[in-house]
Amino acid sequence: MLREKTLVGEISALASALCWALSNVLIKSQTDRIDAVALNILRSIGAAVFLVLIFIFSGKIGDLSRISLYPVMLLVGSSVVGLGLGDTLYFRSMGLIGVARSFPITNVSVLFTAVIAYVFLKENLSWLIILGGVLIIAGVYLIAAPPRGKEEKGPGNPDPKVMAKGTGLVLGASACWAVSITTVKVALESLSPLVANVIRLPVIILLLFMFYPSRIGMFKSRKYPLRSLAIVLGAGIVGIGLGGLLFLFSIQQAGAAKASILTSISPLFATAISIAFLKERINLRIGIGALLSVVGVWFVV
Repeated sequence: MLREKTLVGEISALASALCWALSNVLIKSQTDRIDAVALNILRSIGAAVFLVLIFIFSGKIGDLSRISLYPVMLLVGSSVVGLGLGDTLYFRSMGLIGVARSFPITNVSVLFTAVIAYVFLKENLSWLIILGGVLIIAGVYLIAAPPRGKEEKGPGNPDPKVMAKGTGLVLGASACWAVSITTVKVALESLSPLVANVIRLPVIILLLFMFYPSRIGMFKSRKYPLRSLAIVLGAGIVGIGLGGLLFLFSIQQAGAAKASILTSISPLFATAISIAFLKERINLRIGIGALLSVVGVWFVV
């Protein structure tokens, strides 16, 4: 019985990783049509609608009345840094260097989170975390390093300046996510993950509209194709909505460590999907870099 429960959790973790990978590829397919801020807003709207419906049908609406101000403030702060700034930077980086390059680099956020948790939350920093950090950094270097020799003439290699800018953006996004995750972890001491996300997503949608009021009329003006809007909304439902719920379920059934390890292969899923459907091209160096970053995450978690 216990083994069956664990197996269900493991399958859920892999399904969650696949959802995240698919969501990233869907977002990337629209980066040439929709700007990064609008992508973030639309994706958040899709996820928010999905999660609010789940929350209503779960019968836990009464939990909102018992929330204190402090965790709400933490959630607002984490939303601004992680979902607002971090995700927008990441979407921009995807548009510049593609999913196959940008997504594996995001694994550095795991290392950033471990360091921040060590400094501010006094969590342990073991030699395995240090080893994992070295592997992640090595993987990021292989992915982001400028092409050499024959690689310079090969197709699919971004201009070195574009690659540097895209890498900087995704590293900035990873740092934002690390700060956000650490903040959310404190808030989750008194809130369930579902309640936290039901609060975070509407907050970030409102804040993005406040900072970028020009995006309010994007539906009425038909600035973006209806098909593109549907794809991005769907990416939010698949990634944050379904993928997030599957991840929480996998933690419940298989444990946090195993769930984190299994979902860390999401960049490999994303690379394969982006090659198949977006026709992105990678070389052996980038493939090895992606694999090293995933192995590094395994050591860290």
